[in-house]
Amino acid sequence: MTKNTPFWSLEEVKSRATKPLVVLSTKSVKGIVESTFDTSVLDSLESLPDVLGTLIVVGGGALIDEAKLKNIGSDFELIAIPSLWGSGAEVSPIAVFEENGIKDYLFDEEMLPIAYSSIPGIAQSLPEHLVRYGCGDALSHALEGTLSPLGDNATRITGAALLTDMLDIGVKLDERWFEFSADACLLQSQTSVGVIHGIAHTIEPMLKNDFPHVDWGHARICSNLLWPVFSQFILESEKWNTFTSEFDINVSELSTTFKFLFNDDDYDAMRGYIIEAWPQILRHPLTRTNSSLIRRSHLEKFTGDFS
Repeated sequence: MTKNTPFWSLEEVKSRATKPLVVLSTKSVKGIVESTFDTSVLDSLESLPDVLGTLIVVGGGALIDEAKLKNIGSDFELIAIPSLWGSGAEVSPIAVFEENGIKDYLFDEEMLPIAYSSIPGIAQSLPEHLVRYGCGDALSHALEGTLSPLGDNATRITGAALLTDMLDIGVKLDERWFEFSADACLLQSQTSVGVIHGIAHTIEPMLKNDFPHVDWGHARICSNLLWPVFSQFILESEKWNTFTSEFDINVSELSTTFKFLFNDDDYDAMRGYIIEAWPQILRHPLTRTNSSLIRRSHLEKFTGDFS
């Protein structure tokens, strides 16, 4: 069982953080972070001082994961505050990183922050497309984590409740998604994920290399894969029908949500990379923990029209 990362209020963060304290954030939220902590804020891990008691990192999953990796074997304490939802990196013992053009991940509970927190209103300036991608990322964790063959009845109960709560709120700017994404990340860290993440981890470095000025992040890719994977591999499966009957999942609403997250132009750009990388995708360890077996012949399921 993964250790739980406790939630601290901002007052607790400020009073319990060990000195010397350093705050790091992404540039997009640097202003609100500086006003929240009344201190100067770094925007690069390369600028960390040699002597450090606590590092507070405020940002998306990529920056939080970088700080978590830096925390392995270190003497400082790490507190994470997400600036957008989706990854749930603030509560996860998993850190995703890219090395030599390959995306990989590390599972190590030593990386876990000592606490996570939130800054009220930090998401209010998020553009609509990042809201959508973040919701899609959280939904992909919840869906694949719930259906993972490595799960059990307890994780299926948790996942069903989480998917229902997500559908009740809907894809929109609502800070309750921070809680949803943390819960979804904890769920998938107890089970696994599947082919959505096998594809995303494989083709993201390729897309970023070929389109360096386009934001081809993990959340964007996962959001666009939800509908193809759900419609082709999950919707008509016996396992899914049993699950939805047992937990009264609104399948129609879930389908509508996944279709809303799907973007034709994005998927057209992704399709060629899925075809090119199909052998690697099949071998990816996350594809191998998919809820249904993915075979070589299943590539044709990804090449059709999903609009």
